[in-house]
Amino acid sequence: MGERLKVRRWLLAVLLVAVVAGAAWGVSRVWAARGARQVQSQAEPFRIVRVERGQIRQTVTAIGNLEPATVVEIRTPRAGFVSRVPVREGQTVSVNQVLVELEATDQAVKLKQAEADLLSARANLDKLLAGPDPAELAAAESSVEQARLTLTDAERAHQRNLALAKVGGIASQQVQESASKLEAARLQLRTAEEKLRQLKSAPREPDVAVAKAKVAQAEAAVAAARRELEASQIRTPIAGTVLTLEVQTGQAISNNAAVATVADLTRMKARVPINEMDVPLIQVGQRATVELDALPGRRFNGRVVEVAQQGVVRDNIVSYEVVIELRNEDGALKPGMTANATILVGEKQDVLVVPSEAVVERGGTTMVLVPQDGQPRPVPIRTGLRTDTQVEVLEGLTEGQRILIPTMAAGPGPGAGAGGNQMRMLVGPGGMTGRFIGGGAPRMNNRGGGR
Repeated sequence: MGERLKVRRWLLAVLLVAVVAGAAWGVSRVWAARGARQVQSQAEPFRIVRVERGQIRQTVTAIGNLEPATVVEIRTPRAGFVSRVPVREGQTVSVNQVLVELEATDQAVKLKQAEADLLSARANLDKLLAGPDPAELAAAESSVEQARLTLTDAERAHQRNLALAKVGGIASQQVQESASKLEAARLQLRTAEEKLRQLKSAPREPDVAVAKAKVAQAEAAVAAARRELEASQIRTPIAGTVLTLEVQTGQAISNNAAVATVADLTRMKARVPINEMDVPLIQVGQRATVELDALPGRRFNGRVVEVAQQGVVRDNIVSYEVVIELRNEDGALKPGMTANATILVGEKQDVLVVPSEAVVERGGTTMVLVPQDGQPRPVPIRTGLRTDTQVEVLEGLTEGQRILIPTMAAGPGPGAGAGGNQMRMLVGPGGMTGRFIGGGAPRMNNRGGGR
């Protein structure tokens, strides 16, 4: 029994030694493989890619706010008391719809008086142009005949008094009285004859002109009174939505006071500030898309309609306001919403492109590195459109040509980033150093693509 126990203990000891030895061998292999990969990574500072042909889109991005494309502040043309407000905020209104009414009793009375004066002036002109009325003409002829009879009687009486006065039959005073009556009868006849002549003759041009002027004056008074009465009904000049109402029934308002704001919400504008470095790329008519924090997942298409000519300095940064107009057919866009705008400033198809991190700039020269005899060789290139990930190559490379992209070297050291990674500095023939376009901390501006 004791012998069996000793054998078991001996077998367990052997098995334990074997397990420990196997574990140690496995750990050593893992560390050996990791070290090999690290050495290999450090030994390969570049990776090789090929120049490709494809599409490139250069954009500029900025953040702003939405506002209606058309906003009208409506003011009252006169002072008065508000008698009625037939609309409410948020209501859709049509062109010329009444928004506010002012008390207008005095204006209505003034209009009636002006209309009466106009009727009178027109009647006088019509009468002047129509000529004499038959009854009026008959009356004038009768007046002339009566004046002639009166004159005949006055002449006879005066002749009789003269004869009697010669023989002393009457006093001289009676002769004077008959003479006065005779003169009055003659004047009466002349007056009646002149009136009859005027009735029978055509109207004089000066009289017609005066009558017409009175009609025109009366018409102007009616128009002014009607405008004043109509001004009591304050209307909207555009169709849209009532954004604000500044008055209420019974309120006294002064002349030119703001009463309401109406906006056309079917078209919206995004006002965005563009960095001065990117403004030369922006042109009226360029396509743009707008995304909103309040409407995630939706994208609205628009176009640039304005580019400010005067810059604004804020925190030592110069920016220019750009306006993008959008359709708002379903009414989802609201004034004041935050707008994330992307403006398409350039787009090309079937052009040579390389990754942006492959492009390096040195002393104003843009270049890439190509492998030659196992060493990186800089090749100057001329570039076109740029984005955060791609650069268009106009000259210097051919499709399919191999180029080098710097890799990230593992291991701690000065300049190491999170996780112990750091960018290798480019050192070419003759100790040349440069700055790569891709990688590194992003610049704080409104740019959506490289310059």
